[in-house]
Amino acid sequence: EAKVDALPLQDDEIVSFLESLPIESKHPRDKEAAKRWKFAFQLMAAYGLRPIEIKHLQVDDGSIWCNYIKRSGGGQTKRRRLRCLNEWESEWNLIERVVNNDPLPLCKVGVADAARTYLKRQKSWNSLSEAGKTSYSFRHGFALRCHQQYGLSVRIAAALMGHTTDTHIRSYGSWTDEDEIDKALERGQRYKQMTN
Repeated sequence: EAKVDALPLQDDEIVSFLESLPIESKHPRDKEAAKRWKFAFQLMAAYGLRPIEIKHLQVDDGSIWCNYIKRSGGGQTKRRRLRCLNEWESEWNLIERVVNNDPLPLCKVGVADAARTYLKRQKSWNSLSEAGKTSYSFRHGFALRCHQQYGLSVRIAAALMGHTTDTHIRSYGSWTDEDEIDKALERGQRYKQMTN
């Protein structure tokens, strides 16, 4: 998996960036592009999608699925059911918008390249970019949420994101700070007390 050097976006960074997009612009083209990209970034953030995967979504029986198959030296991914960990799926009405085929960005190049270009043009992205964030940071934020907020195992987080546990550890294993270690140890102590 590429783009391992990008840092994750925190939830509050995602929300404030999305709110900064010019969806009320007086310029029809800017307004339309902002609406399309906001939807794309919401999908990436809510479900931990690779940029390309926004073009491969389907809703079956009320669940949203990603049909994108990524082929690499380690094999290929399978179709997977997407799950949003927080309230964003309902708050942003994502399933209904996918069913209704709400417009996504028109990309003459790959989605990741188009996203990179769009983000560069947003003033509100400058400080995030300088801090090491990229279009993959929406996906990386999902990985961080899996572990820090929900305490999910590497195996479950990797399955949710559509890659192997090896890829997950290699790509996301370096984002541990002292505060996260302390919180994990406190959870471990509480778990041990509950099970003894």
